[in-house]
Amino acid sequence: MEKSAVDFFWDKIASKLSFEQVNEFLPIFEKANKMFGHQIKDAFVGGLINFDNTDDYDSEQYFKERYGK
Repeated sequence: MEKSAVDFFWDKIASKLSFEQVNEFLPIFEKANKMFGHQIKDAFVGGLINFDNTDDYDSEQYFKERYGK
């Protein structure tokens, strides 16, 4: 199974934190992980909805509209 970007980030950061810091930031990580899960599900559903319009809509356009980057 693949690691999400959020999990990868947490694994790298948590190994550098003290026990107290891990406890402090764990709720933020859990919220970010939940948000990421919702984003993946939304993207999947959006892909299904736009399946017939694949010539007019691509992943870059979706990402820019959704996240402004």
